[in-house]
Amino acid sequence: MHYPREGHGIQEPNHRLDEVRRCLAWMDRYVRHAGQSRGLYRIGDRIAHSESPWILCVTRSEAGDYAGQPQGEAKEKSETLLWEVAFTLHRTEPQATEEPFTLRFAEISLHRRTDSEGNSYSPVGLPLDSYGGSYLVEGGDLHFTVLPDSETGLVALAGVVVFRLPKTADSFLLKIRDFAPIQVEITEESEQKEGKDDSDNATERDDATEKNQRLKGTDEQKRDRDKLLHKKT
Repeated sequence: MHYPREGHGIQEPNHRLDEVRRCLAWMDRYVRHAGQSRGLYRIGDRIAHSESPWILCVTRSEAGDYAGQPQGEAKEKSETLLWEVAFTLHRTEPQATEEPFTLRFAEISLHRRTDSEGNSYSPVGLPLDSYGGSYLVEGGDLHFTVLPDSETGLVALAGVVVFRLPKTADSFLLKIRDFAPIQVEITEESEQKEGKDDSDNATERDDATEKNQRLKGTDEQKRDRDKLLHKKT
């Protein structure tokens, strides 16, 4: 597993949290449940549908940053944050017809685990990378549509959706159609920014140390040359 912006060590809090989630999910499945499936899944789990040959896997969950959205002080004062969830869906058996597969955003939702009233959040859009920037595409009745492979008849979808959520750390359940729910931890964006700043600062310190070592080596080489010239004269 490779995390963006990370070197040999994992620095950003959201990436550390994801690593812990994956370790807990592995222990939960293969140690506590002897390899058997359970009712609640985590990011990285492969979730087989109970009645059809489909497999769902949520691959990523993190805060999103988009051009045209509030930045700087306005972003800090905002009571909401934009949160990305990436997932894959694929059939394990060929589809009998050539009809396209459609997944509507209305079939995807996040539910706060501590909310006894049953309130849910639906995706507000999806990210779009264009001309060096990332933008949030919003609209009504958004959906993914894919056709079966012309040779194999298999269907595969890789999608990313964006939610607008309250800016508080909490635990949610992600529901996609009638698959088993997936546990998603939402962290405050300030924690992620702090982690990224720490990572950047660590990189700057490493660069400065490497530069000082090069300068020190150059000075030592210069002194050695001066000693040789002095002996010759």
